[in-house]
Amino acid sequence: MDILELMREHGYEHSGDYSNKVVKAEQDLGLSFAEDFREFLLTFGQTDIENHEITGVVLDNFLNVVVATMDERQYTHSDTQNMYVIENLGFDGLVIWQNTSGEIFQTIPDKLVKPEKIYNTLVEYFKNEVFY
Repeated sequence: MDILELMREHGYEHSGDYSNKVVKAEQDLGLSFAEDFREFLLTFGQTDIENHEITGVVLDNFLNVVVATMDERQYTHSDTQNMYVIENLGFDGLVIWQNTSGEIFQTIPDKLVKPEKIYNTLVEYFKNEVFY
């Protein structure tokens, strides 16, 4: 199952075309999003899912993937320089990241603590943490 099928299965439908914003976000961060997150962004832009605020490209605040990533990188291990924020959990400083290969990591605000891999894909993260 891919990310768009999973979203449709849970009642989320296509909401627009955010191609230009996705390209700009990738340029601003100096990386390419993993395919599943890119598809999510292209289709939905940004959305709240089951009380989870997933970053995106629509808003220009803390929910914007560029703003969130640039902010959180200053508090975390240097390994996050090649990742971007999927979600800030809003407690204990826990932040969920994805690398360009699609793996999902969790960090705490400590530059000495490496990101901990928690899932292989965005679909796994959504299935186990968002749509559980």
